Amino acid sequence: MWRTVIIGLTVVVAFNFFWVISALGDMENRVLAHLLETAEKIEIEAKETIINHPKSQIDELALFVLQKLRGNITFDTFDTGEIVSFLQNRDDVIEVFIIDSSGMEKARASHEKVFVPYELRNVAVSDYFIEALNEGFTARALHLPGKETPNIIAFKRVDVPDLGVFVFGVNVDISKRLEGFSREIMEDEGELVYIADDTGAVIDHYNPERVGNSLLQMDFVKTVLDAKKEGKYTYQFDAYTDPAGEKLQAAALLFEPISFVIVAEEGYGEAWQTWNRFLFFAIASTALFVFLVLVLTRSTLRAGGFSNQLIQEKGRTES
Repeated sequence: MWRTVIIGLTVVVAFNFFWVISALGDMENRVLAHLLETAEKIEIEAKETIINHPKSQIDELALFVLQKLRGNITFDTFDTGEIVSFLQNRDDVIEVFIIDSSGMEKARASHEKVFVPYELRNVAVSDYFIEALNEGFTARALHLPGKETPNIIAFKRVDVPDLGVFVFGVNVDISKRLEGFSREIMEDEGELVYIADDTGAVIDHYNPERVGNSLLQMDFVKTVLDAKKEGKYTYQFDAYTDPAGEKLQAAALLFEPISFVIVAEEGYGEAWQTWNRFLFFAIASTALFVFLVLVLTRSTLRAGGFSNQLIQEKGRTES
């Protein structure tokens, strides 16, 4: 019996040490990989609203303007008032810009106003102009007072036939397109995701009550935001407890080029329920064999006591 118990205990200890511990590492890697994969998938979907929509508005603006420039018309003779017709039925496009290669605005208009020549600016030293001219495209978050979701201001280099290189830009309000995005993901795909802007403020969350909250108190989010200064594509993992007291495991992903943060999270219990079953089995099996060892030890000691008592009685009988 002792031999069976010792062999069984050895097997259980070896199982716990070599398999369960390695399984814990594999389980953790799978959970984190799933969270990161989810964040990357959401980044692609959110990009349609945050990046591609403003970019498509620039393309439509360029097409509109190029059609107006036919017939030897230049930007000096172009009636910038016609841009107002481009803004019709585009309520989310707040403002448009046309900048020449020297950085001088040639046209600027909003729904309410067409800027006259003396109001046009020289933006040659602006980082967004330089980046658009050199890289071809850039986008920034534009924070406005009293508005939780920043606008996206985007610029793209455009080659205008016979006139040279220009930079076209748009200021787009993405709030209506982004509203409910995370909640829809939760309802359709069961994933818990949300988006924070470049200041760490939540701009879309599966729980609408969390919109506007700052994530800067979360070290893993702050680390991702700080990494934008170094121009890195980065992500971080961590576990935290939300205001409702639920423990969550999360991945934060930097969303370039506007330095937003995509967070994908999962309930800690849900993420580790399989591991908890393995842990319960390991603890239960170990406890069982320890119990058997204690029972056998007690039985052995009692048997030894009875044996000594019999020997003593036998000795007294013989004497």
